[in-house]
Amino acid sequence: LGPSENPDEPLRYVEGWNSPPGRSGRGRGHRKTTMPNKRKLNRRSSPQIPHSQEGKWLRPANVDEKEHTRRHLQSILNKLTTKNFVQLSDQILNIDIKSKDSLGLVIELVYDKAVSEPKYSMMYADLCKKLSEKKTSVEDTAIQQDSKLFKRLLLRHCQEQFQKKRIPPVIDSSIT
Repeated sequence: LGPSENPDEPLRYVEGWNSPPGRSGRGRGHRKTTMPNKRKLNRRSSPQIPHSQEGKWLRPANVDEKEHTRRHLQSILNKLTTKNFVQLSDQILNIDIKSKDSLGLVIELVYDKAVSEPKYSMMYADLCKKLSEKKTSVEDTAIQQDSKLFKRLLLRHCQEQFQKKRIPPVIDSSIT
């Protein structure tokens, strides 16, 4: 609290944090401050809330299905822990996956979470197992007949990520 606007008003202490030295047991160095009059507190207006919609954030209306699935899955994965695994994994299983691209998106997000949080890697492995056992509702009939689609796509994604991060060996020409 700052000094009062009235210079003739005596300084007041608030019990505890700015008591005079020796009274609070804290020693020196505490500032003396004044308490504002109650009259002044009552007259202060609350912060003005803008009436216009210019500064307000609005959800984009034209979000496609893939982006909606990505956001929904990411929000569930951010909440996922070992304590709430059963409930949230069931929510993930209930996400409607209609295409091979959206299934690839699910694999990519789960893989990225598993790599970024190695503490929970076993939990993400269990989630992948549950996802692989789920019957997909992919509309393409050729894909519907492939029961191991999830496993194949997951393996392909892991292989691609491994090859991206693999550093080729350096061959020293002076050895040969």
